[in-house]
Amino acid sequence: MFMNELALLSLDATTAECAEIFWPGSKASPSTEYKVVGRQGDAALRDYLALIRRAIFAELDRSPAAITLSAAQEEAAEQAFLESAESFLSDLPSAQRERLTATFQNMEDADLKAKCDAMIVITTTAAKMDGITGEWYRRKFVRMAGE
Repeated sequence: MFMNELALLSLDATTAECAEIFWPGSKASPSTEYKVVGRQGDAALRDYLALIRRAIFAELDRSPAAITLSAAQEEAAEQAFLESAESFLSDLPSAQRERLTATFQNMEDADLKAKCDAMIVITTTAAKMDGITGEWYRRKFVRMAGE
């Protein structure tokens, strides 16, 4: 559910909003993500806030217990993600596919528009992944995002 919300955020945000949400800097507004979700309507904002509330209470209760993935599980999850992302990219026009591929190869030096477009691919792909490797990848993604 969390990855679905991130995917919606990345799809609905402008480039400036995306940058504030996913690459915050000194000018980042902590309310940007709520503004983006709020544009989807009252029910969407209420659901988003409820999800965050559940996450906060789960963290305070230290539940569910943190699950550490083995190297083999992380590798399998990464491979499944790459295959899913390649499938997603294959449906795009070649120029857009090439631009995104170049962005993935050098994310740090990409401009914000390219980074935000890449985030759409990453979050949408991760949200749609099925099976245990999808669960593993989402765990890995959330852990990396929190670091």
